[in-house]
Amino acid sequence: DLSPQQRLEENGVPVKCKPYIQLFKNGKFMFSSLDNGETHSLFDSDLSYSFQVGLPVENDVLLRCRHFHDYNTRLSMFRIFFHTSFVGENYLRFSKEHIDGAKGN
Repeated sequence: DLSPQQRLEENGVPVKCKPYIQLFKNGKFMFSSLDNGETHSLFDSDLSYSFQVGLPVENDVLLRCRHFHDYNTRLSMFRIFFHTSFVGENYLRFSKEHIDGAKGN
């Protein structure tokens, strides 16, 4: 959860987080879902969220998920390394025990 200073609201409803992802291949930046300038708010009622990457991704990849608070404050939520040969049907799903930095909440 976010600290009290980092909490956000939309229309009076507390926002859980505003996630965006970044992809890196061989240590080089490939993609950010924030590049189009849009952020999406997640609420307590949201069970999952998906990001559309729209470009070919192959081999070893680092996916980093961050919370966007404002253009000066971005907090890392988690990151995960994976190889695309383990991707089936064009989507990935991970449990907390497979994610670096995921908290027990």
